[in-house]
Amino acid sequence: MDEEEVYDVDRAIDADGNPVLQEKAKLTLYDVEYKLSGMNVVPVDKNTGKVLDEKQIETLRKQLLKNWRFEDEDEDE
Repeated sequence: MDEEEVYDVDRAIDADGNPVLQEKAKLTLYDVEYKLSGMNVVPVDKNTGKVLDEKQIETLRKQLLKNWRFEDEDEDE
């Protein structure tokens, strides 16, 4: 399989019908890569090739702020 080829989680099954790739419940910074979608850069799950949903993006943003020791300006105090 080509390195740039995206895995399709819905069709990646073994001979017994069990899914080979499974989406992680919790993503870490190391499970995310950034790709171009038209003229936009979007975060993508490295394991599945799917674009992150809003909840995952918010979790990723909080992890980045924490790791880089930035203050969250959007946080209500």
